[in-house]
Amino acid sequence: MTAVRWSDDEPLGVFDAGRPLGEMLRAAEERQLGWVVLEQEQEQAPCSVYYAFRLDELEFYTSHRPDVVAEPAAMALGLRPEGQSAATPGEDRPSEWETSTRSLRWPSELRLIALNGAGQPIAIGVLDGWSGEIEPLLRDFAPPTAAAKPPREEVAPGPAPTGADEAPIAETTNGETAEQEATVAAMLSADAPAQAAAGQTAEVRVRVELADGAAPLARSRPAEISLEEEITVFLAVDSREFAVEGDNRLRLPPPEPGQPATGSFTIRGLKLGAHQVTIQFYQGASDLGTIPLTVSVTGVAAAAERTTAALTAMRRDPRDDEVMILIIDEERRSSGICFSFEVLWKAVEWNLPQFFSNPLKKRSSLRYVQGIYQRIVEDVLPKDLPLFQDRLRGIGAEMSQQLFPDDLVRTILWPHRDQISAVQVTTDEPYIPWELARLRHPDTGEVDEKFLCEYGLVRSLRGRSGPRDLRAQRWRYLTASYPNFTLQPVGAEVGYFDQEVQPGGGEVAQIPADPGKLLDALKAPDFDVLHVSCHGQTGLKDAEQSVLIISDQKTPRGPRPVTLSPADVTGLGRPLAACCPLVFLNACESGQQAPVLTDWGGWPRAFWEAGCGAFVGTSWSVHEQPAANFTRGFYDALRGGATLAEAAAAGRAAAKPLGDATWLAYVVYGNPVARVVSG
Repeated sequence: MTAVRWSDDEPLGVFDAGRPLGEMLRAAEERQLGWVVLEQEQEQAPCSVYYAFRLDELEFYTSHRPDVVAEPAAMALGLRPEGQSAATPGEDRPSEWETSTRSLRWPSELRLIALNGAGQPIAIGVLDGWSGEIEPLLRDFAPPTAAAKPPREEVAPGPAPTGADEAPIAETTNGETAEQEATVAAMLSADAPAQAAAGQTAEVRVRVELADGAAPLARSRPAEISLEEEITVFLAVDSREFAVEGDNRLRLPPPEPGQPATGSFTIRGLKLGAHQVTIQFYQGASDLGTIPLTVSVTGVAAAAERTTAALTAMRRDPRDDEVMILIIDEERRSSGICFSFEVLWKAVEWNLPQFFSNPLKKRSSLRYVQGIYQRIVEDVLPKDLPLFQDRLRGIGAEMSQQLFPDDLVRTILWPHRDQISAVQVTTDEPYIPWELARLRHPDTGEVDEKFLCEYGLVRSLRGRSGPRDLRAQRWRYLTASYPNFTLQPVGAEVGYFDQEVQPGGGEVAQIPADPGKLLDALKAPDFDVLHVSCHGQTGLKDAEQSVLIISDQKTPRGPRPVTLSPADVTGLGRPLAACCPLVFLNACESGQQAPVLTDWGGWPRAFWEAGCGAFVGTSWSVHEQPAANFTRGFYDALRGGATLAEAAAAGRAAAKPLGDATWLAYVVYGNPVARVVSG
C-alpha cells in the first residue's frame, strides 16, 4: 500500500483525447491549469477512461517531440486503457492506494482521479514519496501509432446466446432486430502532395488495411470494419479549385492480412492557393470517417513533400443502413452548374451509378437560391398563411424538377420513398434548402405529399464525421434581451429547461445576454446542450452580415444592436471538441451559410468546425410559438431515446399544426442515427 497525496488546490481541465495535443496544451496554458485530464471514450464499454498529467509533463514531452503536436492527444501519447489513471468516488478519497508491482511506463498510472456524482474529475491524487524519475518515462511516452481498439461487441437486452456461434443481436431504428456484424480493427489512410503545380496532375492515394502491422499513408485514422463488404471511397473537391481526372469514387475490397486495399485519384490544380481535398470512407451506409487533406496549388514546380496528420476512429454498424445517404457535389460544366449525386442505401443496392442533374437555369447556385429565398422572404409574415404554404409546395416541386436527376427520382427516390426512415445529405454546397424539396415524378408530373425534411433529413458537412453519441445532462441557455426595444422579445421556449429538464435531473444554467459571456462559455465549455434564443440576420452575399443579435445598447446616435458573428466563433479554434455538444440556435435565419474569402461561412460551419456534435438552426424568420413547439418536440424526442433524425421529425410534427411554415425553416446537422447516451 502506498500513501496518496491529494492535489485539491491546482485547477484541472478535462479534454477530449481526440483533440489535437498542441491545441489542447494552448487551451490549458491560457486557463493556467495545473492538471490536464484526458477523457477517452471506450466503444467496448459504456464509460470513458481518464488519463491525468501535469501540464508541465506534457510541455516537457512536446518540447522533445514537436512532431506530434498536430496529432490527436490519444495518438500523440499512445494512450491505452492499461495506462489509464485509476478512479474513486469524490466523497470517498482513499489515503492509501494499492498499485501494481510491475514497472510503470505511463505517468497517468501514478495518478488517482476523484470523480463527483456526475462522473466528472474533481481532484487528482498522486503517490506520495514516488521516487521514480518521470522524465525517462516521458521520453518513451508514445509508440509510432495509437493502438487500435478491439472489435465492438453489442448485444440486445435479454438472455445471452447459448450457441457458441450465434451472432450478437442489435436493435434497428425501426424496432426490428438485425444481426450485428463482427468487425475488426483497421487503418484508413490517404495522402496527397503538399504542393501541386497549377495545370499539372497530382495523385491522391488511399489505403485500407488491417490494424495489425499497418503501414499507413501520411494521414490516417483507425476504424472498425467488416471483412464481408467492400469499402466505398469518395473524393470531394471544389470544382473551382481542382479538376478530377477520371472517377471520383473507388470501390475497394476488404483488406486481408498483409494485403492492404489501395487505390488513387488524379486531380489537376486550377486555382492558386491552399485548398482542401476531402476523402470519405463508407462501408454500406456506415460513415467510417473523413480525411481532409490540404494541397497548395502553386505557379512553380511543386515540392515532393506529402501531407501528414491523423484522426480518430469510427466503426461499421449495420444499423446505419436504415439511413439513405445522399452525397451531393456541385459540378461546373460548360453548360452551367449541375449537381452530382451518390446514393448509399440498403433498400436498393450499394453499387449504384452516379447521377447528374440538369444545369441550373441560372448560372450559379447562389443566384438560384437567392431567387428561392426572395420568394420566401417576400411572404415571410403573410396574412394568408394557406397561400404561403401553397407557394412553398410549389417551390419544393420546382426544386425537385430542377435539382434532382430524372433517373434518380424515377428509379430510386419515387418508387422507394415509403421505405425512407432517415436521409443524410452530405454536401459542401451551402445554399440549397434541400429540406424544402418535394419529389416530382419526371414522367407523370405527380408531386409527393411530403417535403424532403419530413423523411427525417439531417445534413452533414465534409471534413468531419458527426458522433453517434450525444449527451444531455448539462444544459446552458441564453435568451436575448433588448432593453431599448429595438426588437421584439424572444424566448417562449426557454421555460422548458426549468420546467422539464431540471426536474428530470438535468443541470441547467443561464448565460447572460452578452456576446462576451457567450464566447467565454464557448472557450471553456461545460455543457452538453447550448440553446440560444435571439433574433438573427443573414446576408447570402456576405458572411459578415450573418449575425446573432444578442442585445441592444444606447449610443449618441441612438440604440444599436449588440451582435455575434460566425467569424467570432471560428476564431476560437475547436474548443467544443472536448465535449461535442448539441448547439441549437433558435434565431431567425441562423441556418443559412454565405461565402467568405476562400471558404463558406455561416453558423452551421462555424459551430461544426468548432467541434459541436450536432447543430440546429433556422433558414428564415420563424414565429415564436411554433418555434417553441418545435423546440419542445425536438428535445422531448431526443431525451426520450430518439435518434437525431427522429427528433428533427418530431419537432416538425409538433410545430406543423399551428398553420405557418416555421416547421419547414429548421435545418439539422449531425449524424442522423446519433442518440443521447447517459454519462
